Amino acid sequence: MQQLYTLVAHMARTLNTSQGVLMANAIETRDWHALNCVEIAPGDFTDPESYWQHSQVKEILRKGEFLTGDPAPLEKKATEEFYRCEALNFASNRRIRFILLDQALLGPSELRIWEFSKM
Repeated sequence: MQQLYTLVAHMARTLNTSQGVLMANAIETRDWHALNCVEIAPGDFTDPESYWQHSQVKEILRKGEFLTGDPAPLEKKATEEFYRCEALNFASNRRIRFILLDQALLGPSELRIWEFSKM
């Protein structure tokens, strides 16, 4: 991890902006709260590439747990989110099936909805 911190801090310093210096200092001191507090908004930059370069410094480290402050593993969060979305999809599909689709169809373009509801 030390190599990653060194690399990302160097990336931040090469941006030659006050935000880059703030991010580099925060990374070097492992002050993740200070790094999170550095504001990077698209309107602060004159071109999209500058915004992208600045946002990548934070995004690279955001993959780790130290910027989110949440100790839950990413895999667990992803699985929970997947099941939450699937539960909503199940409820939606259940509602769709109770519609009288064979009587309410307006034309051939809606045939796919009817086929989907019969799955």
